[in-house]
Amino acid sequence: EAMACGTPVVATVTDGSSMQVRDSENGYLVSAETEPALVSRLTEKIQLLLSLPAADYQRLQQSCPTSAEPYLLDKIADRLTAIYQRLDPAAVASPE
Repeated sequence: EAMACGTPVVATVTDGSSMQVRDSENGYLVSAETEPALVSRLTEKIQLLLSLPAADYQRLQQSCPTSAEPYLLDKIADRLTAIYQRLDPAAVASPE
């Protein structure tokens, strides 16, 4: 939701965030093996984000909505409906 609103994010490396966040393009990804290392890396990236020159921050902001578009709820729901219809067209009633 943050990216859809044009807010760059700092996220941990997981399947979902790795698909959506492009490091240094619309936010930052961090990974760590230990909790102290994770806290340190998150803090570092948040400080970096907050200290960016306005033009760099705006570049990140402008990239966010486009990056988030494929993952918006209505897009995901449409894709799931299409999958269900392929599996069993009778199982998903078409809207009237």
